[in-house]
Amino acid sequence: MNSGAIDRDGVRNYFVRLMRQWEEWASRGVLPPDQRQWIAASWRRCKRLGVDLYREEAPVRLEGRDVAELSDLYRGLIDAASPYMEHVHRKLGQDRVVVALGDGEGLLLQVLVDAHHLRKHVDRRHFFGGADWSEAAAGTNAVGTAAVEGRAVQVMGPEHFCTGWHEWICSAVPIREPVTGTVLGVLDVTSRLKWYRCHDMALLQSAADRIARELQGNALSTDFLWKELAEVTDKPVFVLDRNRQVVRANAAAARWGFCTGGALPLLEGPEAPLRGEDKPGAAHEYRLVDRNILLVLKIFPYKLWGCAMGAVCFVADVRPPRANVSRRRGGWSALYDLDGIIGESSVMREAKALAKKAAGVSAPLFLAGETGTGKELFAHAVHAAGPRSGGPFVAVNCGALQRELAASELFGYEEGAFTGAKKRGQPGKLVLADGGTVFLDEVGDLPPDCQTLLLRFLEEGRVVPVGGSRPVEVDVRIIAATHKNLREEVRAGRFREDLFYRLSAVWIRIPPLRERKEDIPLLAADFLRRFAEQMNKPAPVLSGKALEKLMGHSWPGNVRELRNVIQRAVFFCDGPRIEEWDIRLDGPFEERDPGAGPPRRPVLLDRQAVEEALRETRGNVSRAAEKLGISRITLYRKMKAFQMR
Repeated sequence: MNSGAIDRDGVRNYFVRLMRQWEEWASRGVLPPDQRQWIAASWRRCKRLGVDLYREEAPVRLEGRDVAELSDLYRGLIDAASPYMEHVHRKLGQDRVVVALGDGEGLLLQVLVDAHHLRKHVDRRHFFGGADWSEAAAGTNAVGTAAVEGRAVQVMGPEHFCTGWHEWICSAVPIREPVTGTVLGVLDVTSRLKWYRCHDMALLQSAADRIARELQGNALSTDFLWKELAEVTDKPVFVLDRNRQVVRANAAAARWGFCTGGALPLLEGPEAPLRGEDKPGAAHEYRLVDRNILLVLKIFPYKLWGCAMGAVCFVADVRPPRANVSRRRGGWSALYDLDGIIGESSVMREAKALAKKAAGVSAPLFLAGETGTGKELFAHAVHAAGPRSGGPFVAVNCGALQRELAASELFGYEEGAFTGAKKRGQPGKLVLADGGTVFLDEVGDLPPDCQTLLLRFLEEGRVVPVGGSRPVEVDVRIIAATHKNLREEVRAGRFREDLFYRLSAVWIRIPPLRERKEDIPLLAADFLRRFAEQMNKPAPVLSGKALEKLMGHSWPGNVRELRNVIQRAVFFCDGPRIEEWDIRLDGPFEERDPGAGPPRRPVLLDRQAVEEALRETRGNVSRAAEKLGISRITLYRKMKAFQMR
């Protein structure tokens, strides 16, 4: 495999051209049209990160005992890699190349260098254990860029973002965790430019593959139920990585849409177990949206060195949906159920419990809440959970009704009722919903004459079409919602007081997002996955700073605003992680300040706090340390003290 390797003919001219391209970028910020795409993408990332173009040495994060502790933490990876590193070192020339092993984020774990003339150069540039060669610290380089790109890379001379590495060529291949494919480390070969012919990408890739196989042998001897997975052939089984991508699936799972290398089909149900954040063997119910069936998944978390890598999912049972939400008469149907409402905060649990209770009664239901809180979502879910789930669900936006036609929309009309009326008339929304539910959204905007007619319907259960004289019996449940304060509307004379009391005997307040900020990570993860699927790109994850920015915002537009912000972030994001600058809260009108953000709160560093930080950052040690407000090595020490390997 020679991914990204350069043609060796005309090397000198090629280097000169690369230097001119770098100078054009440094002086004018112009990228050449013929530059390799992943190099261009890396340069753009480095610019956004504020990396110094003229850096001469990489930052040193760990020294002395701290490096030893880091090596101890990664002992499994280092022991598996060491013999293959030595083999590569011998094959490529110990007097010509340096062989290095980095973690999955670009921190160097081990470096092999024998020649004195090489050691002098690499020491001056801090190419040794404990140094940070991530893109954020050292710009475009093979170690950091391979970790970001998740692919083999070769960076030659001036393709490096920083001038300090322009005399070097480096090649690197990611080492992937064997089951889920998560990048655990990077194997790198570095030399002076004159020794570019020493770089053998095929040899490097072969070594990385062998290291992965060594890790696989170790992983499969743990409590990960790989033997059971291999033996199951008749039932669907699939493996998810921590980004909820399907990395392995048997033939039975593929028939349900769970295909190796593909995106996870749209599932409605709890998110955390799918990321490997639950007790082993727990059973959870999910609705497979495309097929409208319920799957009972038995889920086993898969962890390595104390970090969640993903989950193994067994389909234990297939059931029909509790509420039939397929298409009904005229296409009117509920689209969501209670399990599809995301939120584990206390206020959301209370709202969902009330919704479940309200689903069993026939009285009108009133949903109060600000714009964008999800009132219509609750209306759908109440209908789907109740005895009318087999009937139509008809939603009416009262604020969009034309005043002169509002009554005919709701109650229907007879032939000749008004100019432009259809020849045979038309049934209203209440008649169309017979046997089901009518959702009156923004009921506070209903015209006064329609308020009177609606009150009469609630009292009599009959409607009289506009232009007609005979009442029609209709059996529907009314769910009404508005963002307005109807008491104030009543006092102002804009809403009938008697109608208000008829509609609001049973009511649920939908909390605004600012009152349930602990739900933001769950909501954001769901939106990230959905929009990534729509844009045909892998689902990115939120960096610690990006999540902090989301948590610090007041969200006047509530969940709808969060949804739009995440959609923009997925669009703007170039890599596998959404950074703070990708979160554009005010859209095109935002005056962006990358340094701004809410203050970090002190955290009690007990085992629970460390586990929670690692869980919320999906095992990313750097982001977990950032979230806790401590250094990375302090977090390593805590993990070691708590025996979290």
